[in-house]
Amino acid sequence: MFPHSGVKPEHTSDYTAFEAPDPLYWTKHGYAVIVADVPGLWYGDGKATYVSPEEAELFYDLIEWAGVQDWSSGLVGLSGVSYLALMQCTPSSSGMLISGRVAELHPPHLGAINPDEGYTDFYREVCFHGGIPDTSFFPRMIQRWGSSTQEIEDLETEVRIHPFFDAFWESKSAQLEKVTCPAYVIASWQDQGLHTRGTLEGWKKIQSKEKWLECHGRKVPYSQESD
Repeated sequence: MFPHSGVKPEHTSDYTAFEAPDPLYWTKHGYAVIVADVPGLWYGDGKATYVSPEEAELFYDLIEWAGVQDWSSGLVGLSGVSYLALMQCTPSSSGMLISGRVAELHPPHLGAINPDEGYTDFYREVCFHGGIPDTSFFPRMIQRWGSSTQEIEDLETEVRIHPFFDAFWESKSAQLEKVTCPAYVIASWQDQGLHTRGTLEGWKKIQSKEKWLECHGRKVPYSQESD
């Protein structure tokens, strides 16, 4: 938890993965929770690619697998923050790009998406803000995006090779107009270049007949002494 974020210790359990739903809370309400790694990371098979059409197709397969298990109702929902939201929207898994990437493929068992503070344009919102290279968050993110015994996509080199928006970056952008499933989208005002722009643009462009947007602003500092 980030300091002074307003999140109380009891709001999440020790089973909660980073930026993912809390399994302890949701299983108590009758849901099953699946946390999937990016294919190819750690000891996973294949080559790790990020926000890619290949990743979206594998995410599609995961949704369809979950939808036919004997413990499943046949409806799969997606929820998560940032990259997990991105994959809900892109052809590649919580943000808007991932939710959109797989939602645009229309898996039959996908019931709804809940992207929370994601991004929809990998070029403009992550690598180049207003055409200016990001020299802070993006380089740190590259170092954090996984280890593997397999090959991992070299984002640092790709940024040097593709300084302008081209077909390569187009392949990493969500085709939001193809998203039609119900969507409950959550945005904030605190991360304008990355999550704010990406989430609001995503909500505006998706074609879902049932879509909701919640924006949250400042957080009230929490301390145990104030209880």
